[in-house]
Amino acid sequence: MITWVHIFPTTVIVLLVCALNIMIWRDRLSGRTRLTAATVSGVFFLLIFIGFQSMMGLPKLISTEWLVSADEVTVVSYKIHEKKTIFLWLSIPGKIEPRNYQMPYDAQIAKQLRRQSHQANRTKSKLKMKNPFERREGTLNQEKMFYPEPQKPNPTKR
Repeated sequence: MITWVHIFPTTVIVLLVCALNIMIWRDRLSGRTRLTAATVSGVFFLLIFIGFQSMMGLPKLISTEWLVSADEVTVVSYKIHEKKTIFLWLSIPGKIEPRNYQMPYDAQIAKQLRRQSHQANRTKSKLKMKNPFERREGTLNQEKMFYPEPQKPNPTKR
């Protein structure tokens, strides 16, 4: 999940790196000041790299997804932390790899997710999620968000 806790320090570090680069290339400064600015700038670049690398494996809040739009996705896996959050591993149409998402905990959604997951296991079908990236204001709708994939009809005999 990317929050202000991640965005603010990253922005500050990027601005510091820009300021340090200005100091490095400025003519009036001594060699020692330039060397110090270059060293500090290199350390900040390393911090930015490490920070982004550590964020790559974290789940993203499903409500903050801007780049993906899908009417229906497949739920590969899920984990519910009671009264805290719901983690979802979603397979998005057109994408090869599944993506890791997080949504706020809601007792009704968690109950629906468990029931529909058991139903999908019983019918040996995939668990689907409808409109996962739709922006919802306030509480989540009572609509059916999760459902097992409908069974394909048997081929007709001739």
